[in-house]
Amino acid sequence: GTTVINGGTLKGAYGAVTQVNSEGHEGSILFPADSDAVVEATKFAFVATGHSSYPEKTGTVTVEGGSFDAPVLVGRSGVTAEASEIATVTGGTYSIDPSGLVPATQGTPVAKVTLGSDSAFAVGQKAIEEQMKHAGEGDKVDVLSGDVQLGGLPDGVTVTNSGAGDVTVNGNPVTTDPVVSHTHVWGEPVWAWAADHSGATATFTCTKDSSHQEIVAATIGSETEAASCTADGKTVYTAIAAFG
Repeated sequence: GTTVINGGTLKGAYGAVTQVNSEGHEGSILFPADSDAVVEATKFAFVATGHSSYPEKTGTVTVEGGSFDAPVLVGRSGVTAEASEIATVTGGTYSIDPSGLVPATQGTPVAKVTLGSDSAFAVGQKAIEEQMKHAGEGDKVDVLSGDVQLGGLPDGVTVTNSGAGDVTVNGNPVTTDPVVSHTHVWGEPVWAWAADHSGATATFTCTKDSSHQEIVAATIGSETEAASCTADGKTVYTAIAAFG
C-alpha cells in the first residue's frame, strides 16, 4: 500500500521507511507537494528494507514536499536497488544536495540557498521561492539546475546560475556571472527619433546598474500648421511612451 505523510516531525535513525514483507509485496511512501513534514534523521532520511528472498522488491519513496535533515538520503537493507530507483525527489528542502534523486528529464530546478551562515538545498520553484522569502542583503542562491524565475528579491542578494537553465532575478537574466539583486530605480528617458520623425523610442536606464535598460517604442502624433504670408509652416511631432 501507500503511506502518505502530510505533516509532523519524524526523528531518529530512520526518518521514513519503505518496507518489503516476506511475500515480496512492495510498499510506497509519499510526501505530497503541500506536506510540511519535518524529517530529522541521524543516519538516513529514507530507508528501503527487504527480505533476503526478494532483494529486487524495494518499494518507492516519492518526495514532492517536506523538509529533510539527514547526512544521507537513502539507505538500503537487504535490497539491490540503487538509491535513485528507491527515491524520487521533485520538491522539498534538504540539508544535503539531493540532485542525484531529481529526475533530469523533468527539468525540476535545484538551488542551494545560503541565508546567513545556514545553507539548504531547495527543489522545485515553490520550495526555492519559500526559501527566498527569508532572504536579505548578503544572502546567496545558486541555481544548480533547471529554470528558475525569482521575483521581488530585496537588494543585495547574490544569484548565481551554475546550471544550464533559464534563470532570472527581478526580471534580469542570470548567465555565467553572478547577479546582485536590486529594485530598479529608473532614470529619465533618453529619446531617439527616426530621421523622418516617423518613430521614436525612449530608453530607461536603472540608476543602480546601467546594464539594466528598457527600450520602449513610442506612439507618434503630429499637427501641421500651414504657411502664411508672414510665417513659415511647421509640423510638430509628439512621442508618447508608457513604461511601467
